[in-house]
Amino acid sequence: MIEQIQSSCRKCAPSEAGGLLLGYRKGIDFEVIAATLPNQWDRASSARFVRSVRGHRIRALREWKKSQGSVDWIGEWHSHPHGALRPSYIDLTNWKKLRTQTGKEMVFAIVGFNDLGLWLQSRPLGRAVHLDLKLGDDAGSLFEVKK
Repeated sequence: MIEQIQSSCRKCAPSEAGGLLLGYRKGIDFEVIAATLPNQWDRASSARFVRSVRGHRIRALREWKKSQGSVDWIGEWHSHPHGALRPSYIDLTNWKKLRTQTGKEMVFAIVGFNDLGLWLQSRPLGRAVHLDLKLGDDAGSLFEVKK
């Protein structure tokens, strides 16, 4: 899935790209099983991505129905094609807003062509916590709170 997201980022460059992260909440853990990809209704520039509700919501609802309600919207991803994989002020503000609106912890990924950064927004008004890759293979990746 990461390769698919990075491929979308390369296709959309020099504009940003983005989508939803879908998966399971398992206690304090998250399992990302799918991601929506940019579509024709999104708006993007080299410094901003605005996700359209239209195509992303349809994919999320399909996954939710197929799983009989167990797959959830657990976060979002977007690219930074020209900058560091660090959240901007706009990113941090949006993450807090989404956390408050959903009432749930959310994960957020910033994707580069060959790398990604992952953050957890656990408290509505708190700081997002950067996560480190602990293990990664073809079966998936395990991240933990950066120390």
